[in-house]
Formats: sequence, structure tokens, C-alpha cells
Amino acid sequence: MGAGIRLTRTIEQQAGLAAGARLIREANATSFVLLRVKPTDPPSVRRNIDPPAGRIRFRAALSGRDR
Repeated sequence: MGAGIRLTRTIEQQAGLAAGARLIREANATSFVLLRVKPTDPPSVRRNIDPPAGRIRFRAALSGRDR
């Protein structure tokens, strides 16, 4: 009940995701769901998150030039 939020749930396993989603979707009040995840190694592939480069890749994919 921290910060006045009465509807809270902590989810530590994948099996609880549906119940947490249902709480957020169906609650007629402020609710909070805490998802606890296990730390993992970062992905081995570095992603380019540069917006202009992403726009160029997106347009190329639409036109079929990336093949």
C-alpha cells in the first residue's frame, strides 16, 4: 500500500504475467505491478539505435532494396 496504491502485485515467474495484466486492465483504481526479472548477459549483437540510420534502413526495407 505504498504511496496510497491499494492494488499491487509482485510477479517473479512467467506464470504470473496473465494475472498481473488482468489486474492492470480490470482494476477500477490505481494499481501497480512489479515485475522481477533475472539479470542476463547483454546480447552479443550491438544494435544501431541512431534515428537517421533507422529511418534509412526502414525506407530501404519498404522498397525492397535491402535484399
